[in-house]
Amino acid sequence: MASSKNSDIGTRSYAEVIKSTKGKCKINIDGFLYIKDKNRDDVYYWICERKSQKETKCTARATTIRTGEQHKIHKFNAQQHNHAPEASKSEVLKTCIQMKELGQISNDQPARITNDVIATTSREIQPCLPRKDAVRQQIKRARRVCDEELAPKTLDDFKLPDAYSITLNGIHFAKNITEGTERILLFTTAENLKWLQEAKF
Repeated sequence: MASSKNSDIGTRSYAEVIKSTKGKCKINIDGFLYIKDKNRDDVYYWICERKSQKETKCTARATTIRTGEQHKIHKFNAQQHNHAPEASKSEVLKTCIQMKELGQISNDQPARITNDVIATTSREIQPCLPRKDAVRQQIKRARRVCDEELAPKTLDDFKLPDAYSITLNGIHFAKNITEGTERILLFTTAENLKWLQEAKF
C-alpha cells in the first residue's frame, strides 16, 4: 500500500485538473492521478489511472464536487492505492501536452519544439520525459489530426475537436443544433444557462 498519510481530503482542498494527451481530463491529488469514471450533476467519481494496468490494477477511488471550473475534493484516501505517489508524473503529462499543443499551432519543426520545451523544464523532470523521437511522433500525429479536423470537405463533415468543446474540467460547452439544412453551434455550459435564466435585467 502507499505510504502516504491516510486522509479523506488529502493535503489540498482542490484537485489539480490536467488535460491528458488524448484531450480528456485527469485530476492530480497529492501525486496520484485519476481518470473520470462518471458524474452525477456536480459530483464526479474518479478511479486511479493504474486500474487498467496489469502490474498494479489499483482500485483506489476519489470523489470531487465541481464548483465552477474547479473540483473540490470530497473523498480521498491515499492508503487505498497499492503504489506510491509520483509527484513528477503530473509535470511530465503537462509538459507533453504543452509540446503537443505547440505542435498544432506552430510551424516549427517537431525537433525544435521538443528541444525548446525541454530546455525550460526542470532538471528533475527531464529524465522522466518520453524519448525525443516518441514525442516528435506525437507532435506529427497531432498535426495530422488537427489538419483533418480543421479542413472538412462539407459542413456535415465538420466535427468540433474536444479541445474546443470541452472545458478543462471535462464539461461540455458546445451544443450542436441542426434544423433541416441549417446548423448552429452554441457555446455555453448548463451552469451559464442557469445563471442567464436567473438573471434579472
